[in-house]
Amino acid sequence: MKLRTLSAAALLATLALGTLAPTAASAATDLKSNGSVKIIEGGAGGPDTETTDPEEPGTKLPPTDPGSPDENTNPATGSLIIEKTTNLEFGEVGTSADDIKEKYATPMSFEGGTKKRGAYVQWADVRSGASFGYTVNAQLTKQFTSGGNVLGGSTISFSNGLAVADGANTNLIPSNVATGFTLSEAPTDKKTVVTASQAAEEGKGRFIMSFGQSDDSTIGTPGTEDESVELKIPAGTASNMVEGVYDAEITWTIEAAP
Repeated sequence: MKLRTLSAAALLATLALGTLAPTAASAATDLKSNGSVKIIEGGAGGPDTETTDPEEPGTKLPPTDPGSPDENTNPATGSLIIEKTTNLEFGEVGTSADDIKEKYATPMSFEGGTKKRGAYVQWADVRSGASFGYTVNAQLTKQFTSGGNVLGGSTISFSNGLAVADGANTNLIPSNVATGFTLSEAPTDKKTVVTASQAAEEGKGRFIMSFGQSDDSTIGTPGTEDESVELKIPAGTASNMVEGVYDAEITWTIEAAP
């Protein structure tokens, strides 16, 4: 009797499946296709990278005018990278018995001199996953030198700093930006210029920071593009300077948060 009961149950189950199958088939009036994409960590930077206009972030800056300070573009690519910065040209300085100050770097010039911009630094963070947070730093890694002559004690001061996101970038702008700082020749005098908060998930994408804004700027401090990067030489050095062309080196770095 038990065997017959099991056989009947199995038969009923088979019949039930047979009656449901046509109903399911008749209800299938659409068919889905799947889309697939594999995400890998890419890079930013490289010789073809354009420069975001720090006063009009939705546009790009054209090539610099002849005679304008040079723009340095990082030829490398990376997921956390300093893409661009500008050279600083202070013109001529005469020997002096006094401290030399208020000697400012020439602003960047574009479109036949009709567009001026202060010195700038541009960077990008395109790290994948939950990688957030970094600092952008500046350091005077070589004092002004000409042959064996050095402008000892000289400093470079930056002011009117303003950081903006590239026009296509809707991520949070780093909230901690040093609008002013001074670089000296001390080996350990590395200044943190920008801090993107790891906890707040700031600073992804591309950003540019300018020092000084033009007369036409609607942001920052207009009319400061030619007085925001200052060279200072102490009197003791200024009175002993030897004629020549002196070169210094500022190193900009970007470092991931620990």
